Amino acid sequence: MLKRKRNFGSFRMVLCLATVLTFMIIPPASATESPGPDEFGYVANKIESNLREISSDETLVILGDD
Repeated sequence: MLKRKRNFGSFRMVLCLATVLTFMIIPPASATESPGPDEFGYVANKIESNLREISSDETLVILGDD
């Protein structure tokens, strides 16, 4: 009895083509400053951050207690 090898090459090619076409059809998301309101009335607000540079503090944190 001869066993026939399955050829998945054409399946992979169709799957790859479908993926590429899907990403070509779907428009990319766009960022807006303050989007909204949406269909439920929600509006996004920008929150000001209070970040500071900590790389120059030379604080040693040892995380070996797990």
